Amino acid sequence: MPEEVTVEVTDVVGEWTKLLKKQYKRELAELSREYPHNRSLIIDFRKILNNRLAFELLRSPGKVLGDVRDAIVQNKLIKLKDGQDPELINIRFTNLPQRTDVRDIRADQINTFVGIEGILRKTTEVRPRIVSAVFRCRSCGKNTEPVPQGYGRFDEPDFCPNCERKTRLDLVMNRCRFVDAQKLRIQESPEGLRGGEQPQTLDVDVTDDLTGIVSPGDRVVVNGILRSVQRINSGQKSTLFDIYLECNSIEVAEKEFEEVSITEEDEAAIMALARDPSIYKKIARSIAPTIYGTDDVKEAIALQLFGGIAKDMPDGSRLRGDIHVLLVGDPGIAKSQILRYVVKLSPRGIYTSGKSSTSAGLTATAVKDEFGDGRWTLEAGALVLADMGVAAVDEMDKMAKEDRSALHEAMEQQCYDDVTEVLTEGGWKLFRDVTPDDRVATLSPAGRLEYASPSGFAASEYDGELYYVRSRQVDLAVTPNHRMYVNLNRRADEWEGFRFIRMDEIPIHKRMRFKKNAVWAGERQDTYEIPPAVKFANQNSEGKLTEPITIRMDDWLEFLGYFLSEGSVQRHYQTGVPYRVIISQKISESAEKIRQCLERLPFRFTYDGKNFAINAKQLAEHLAPLGKCHEKYVPDYAKRLPPEQIGILLDALMLGDGYVNKTTGVSIYTTSSKRLADDVTELLLKKGWSGNIHLMREAGAVAPNPRGGTSTATHDIFQVTFIRDGQNEPNVNSNGQRHIETRPYKGTIYCLEVPNHTLYVRRNGIPVWCGNSISVAKAGITATLKSRCALLGAANPKLGRFDQFIPIGEQIDMPPSLLSRFDLIFVMTDQPEAQRDGAIAHHIIKTHSVGELIKQHAYTPLPDVDDAYIQRALAPVIPDIDPTLLRKYIAYAKRTCFPILSDGAQEALIAYYMRLRDLASGNKPVPVTARQLEALVRLAEASARMRLSNTVDTEDTDRILKIVDACLRQVAYDAETGNFDIDKLVTGVTKSQRDIIRSVKETIRNVCDDSGGQARVDEVIDILVQQGFSRDKVEHTIEQLKRGGELLEPRHGLIKPIG
Repeated sequence: MPEEVTVEVTDVVGEWTKLLKKQYKRELAELSREYPHNRSLIIDFRKILNNRLAFELLRSPGKVLGDVRDAIVQNKLIKLKDGQDPELINIRFTNLPQRTDVRDIRADQINTFVGIEGILRKTTEVRPRIVSAVFRCRSCGKNTEPVPQGYGRFDEPDFCPNCERKTRLDLVMNRCRFVDAQKLRIQESPEGLRGGEQPQTLDVDVTDDLTGIVSPGDRVVVNGILRSVQRINSGQKSTLFDIYLECNSIEVAEKEFEEVSITEEDEAAIMALARDPSIYKKIARSIAPTIYGTDDVKEAIALQLFGGIAKDMPDGSRLRGDIHVLLVGDPGIAKSQILRYVVKLSPRGIYTSGKSSTSAGLTATAVKDEFGDGRWTLEAGALVLADMGVAAVDEMDKMAKEDRSALHEAMEQQCYDDVTEVLTEGGWKLFRDVTPDDRVATLSPAGRLEYASPSGFAASEYDGELYYVRSRQVDLAVTPNHRMYVNLNRRADEWEGFRFIRMDEIPIHKRMRFKKNAVWAGERQDTYEIPPAVKFANQNSEGKLTEPITIRMDDWLEFLGYFLSEGSVQRHYQTGVPYRVIISQKISESAEKIRQCLERLPFRFTYDGKNFAINAKQLAEHLAPLGKCHEKYVPDYAKRLPPEQIGILLDALMLGDGYVNKTTGVSIYTTSSKRLADDVTELLLKKGWSGNIHLMREAGAVAPNPRGGTSTATHDIFQVTFIRDGQNEPNVNSNGQRHIETRPYKGTIYCLEVPNHTLYVRRNGIPVWCGNSISVAKAGITATLKSRCALLGAANPKLGRFDQFIPIGEQIDMPPSLLSRFDLIFVMTDQPEAQRDGAIAHHIIKTHSVGELIKQHAYTPLPDVDDAYIQRALAPVIPDIDPTLLRKYIAYAKRTCFPILSDGAQEALIAYYMRLRDLASGNKPVPVTARQLEALVRLAEASARMRLSNTVDTEDTDRILKIVDACLRQVAYDAETGNFDIDKLVTGVTKSQRDIIRSVKETIRNVCDDSGGQARVDEVIDILVQQGFSRDKVEHTIEQLKRGGELLEPRHGLIKPIG
């Protein structure tokens, strides 16, 4: 019998060898090339499904992993370089046909290979874990053999096997082997739960190249070996064991709602529902049927549940399909009940209250607990867990101001305008020109300059306000929700320290500092090699390849700086072959420095008082690719050097084409090469300084010359200005200046996502560090989390009840920039109305009486009461569609239905948009913007999805236009002008209010000019009243301007504008 087992094991290794040679030849060759950078062989379980090897993997995974590794090592299927250990190769299996829910794990699955599906709730930091330890004896000084280390407790011997003494042994760190380790916690997906079930969790141990690839909120399938560990209570071993998963592979699930199981019977019922002509009414009546009325709200929520189509565009941008809805209304009108019901109905939904939530609880929170063994742990919040579902946030008006930024970021991207550039390893690029292969400049938490590949791109059309920050050292144009990297002034010379803060949360008059510099490490090079060139003794001889020339790097950098500023390459007039290098310099002091540099180089040269001539073909050929004067650039190798060597190059550049303004101390470098000017700004950053670039003179411009005549510029002339060791944290809003303003912008906005969440951006040639798109940074852990959810919010008016005569922005404690992100806003008021109040009263009493009847009948059966009687009594509060079927209907629609706008639907939406825009002719307010048009498209797509239609027809547009029109009448109607005014919602200020603000400011300025810089309040009010403005509104506007810091009141009754 033992012989049979031995033969079987041998055959198994042989079978794996045959399978790997036949099906994984290409993967093994690729692994040989990329090892050890790539050290995992991924085997698709489906390829061995009909083989006995598959069954053996599931039952004895440890043995199978050893067999596969033996097959690779013994047969040398991977060709490794000398010294590379093949034992470090990971064997990973994916695509198991059966997946297990956490709650279904049983004892007989311990030590078997399983696949667990769910959502990641927690992740720890990645830290090294020792797997093989070597110890040195303190007595004899000899090392032990490697001691394998498992999970948990460190195995440390107390006996030396060499001298056979019981003694302490020291760990020899450089002989030990470590792997990256991380701990995850996977939780059952909420959509798979029913009733009041709580999701169960399982801890997962992840090592090596699987670490750091997933974040909280990711929906994953984790494959691995189920392990157990014995509990220890108060030092005593327990009979109970805990389980964890030893991770073998991770598969990230992206398909929407693939966790919702839909059978053939379910699909048949769904298709039957889709054919029902009254499907819209049925779905709306199935939402919170115990709540009477609010039909328009329920219909809008139905559209939100189905959602529009998320579109990933070819340029990397993403157009959201999520529909955001806000319910604003009086207390006791069932807003919270509606939110809770929708969460139960949505295939993926999370409920949270703004009163108790912080931004950490909405996006993620970082804690130190037992799970992370003292390490920081990042735990997903509500918006992340609701990814691709519905996040219901109650009492949004009670959230702290800083916590709302998490909602704002989840609802919209934050971006720069279309002329802002970003620094990449390949130089400065406009955001739209950045590719996934580029690495962009980022700032580490320690202030170090690093380069990283973008993890996300954002680009979208925008029509709204931008914040413009403009001073001599800062130039930015960003969306209101953009994360700025600033140091705010607390008082006098006391500063808060650099941190991220939303642009619209910074008082525009407050003093602040921006950061322009960074710390760069670089890699020092001691020598530079000029490659060989083919040299001919004469035109009849054969060419010979010269030897490479090695030069001290510092000497070469100095020479390179002189060449880039004042040098050129001469070519043979017939053959065009480079043969001579010329460096021009007339100033004797500068020429002497160049001479000293050239004497340290292995080239002969001459100087005629104007030009240094170096007759060296090898040098000339090497420098020729750097181009003519207007094409020159700094080679990449020079940009990778440390600051001290970069300083040598900068000094040489300045000697040729630079000077220092003696009055201001500003260093100025001039060049006709735009690329060289850009490179100089990058070198200045790596030196620890910063430089601004501007166009001094355009090509073709005529300017006077020193000889008394004029000269015409053949190329653009650029200047780079900087201060050596100067202030690299410029102030904004200092000395009474106002450097921040808001202006309308219509166009494309862009941004990138990087791990450190800061970008080195430049606008109009002025660079500065600034933030990037939505991200989470908690306790030093930075992660980009998915929060692509539809937001259903509820809020109460400030004074308890809603006043239809006051703008909505004044009644809710929420910024207009956040309000404007909602596609639909419903005002739910509790106004006395006899007929409606009677119907609600009858509905409530009927609901309670039926509930009482059911309870009493269950305890003591009542005569003449049977199931049919109860069903008839329950009819008013039973949903038309069973909630379980409706959840599957929604999931099926979002998974399979992607409708396209028909020609008729397109024309209807455009006609509605243009009709409202035409109302803005002349000096009338703007009724809608492009943002509302995008909302119309999303709503129309959702309407088509509700009936599983592949096209959006005019019946869909007619339906949603009625809903949108009703919403606009509630929240964007200006009673003073009698027109829609979207600014009432977007900015919180109507056009009529803007008109009076502008008139007040102009009048104050005019009066100040006539009366020595100050204006009497009563005189200003009288002038404006004569112009037709209300006295109360003028007084209210003046008070607003004083509170906003735009007016100063030096004495009672006197005012003057600030700045």
